[in-house]
Amino acid sequence: MGEKIFHHIIPVREAMLVDDDTLCYFLSPDGDIEPAAEIRADLVTRNARGHKWITIGHCTNFDPATGCLGHSREEMEARSLVRF
Repeated sequence: MGEKIFHHIIPVREAMLVDDDTLCYFLSPDGDIEPAAEIRADLVTRNARGHKWITIGHCTNFDPATGCLGHSREEMEARSLVRF
């Protein structure tokens, strides 16, 4: 088994503290900017559910308690997310 690749993750509680522009930049999926109030409401809900982490981008192997569990190089290349 080859090396694993991990998505960047952010602690939910820390994300709740950043300014609106930064929040929208990092946490708006697919570049479609969501209002900061909607993102903050989502973070509050996640925090209430006990989620510790959020990811930047879409992760198919994500656990909100521990973060990205990793992906094989082959998986990432097949999904056209990374080229080596």
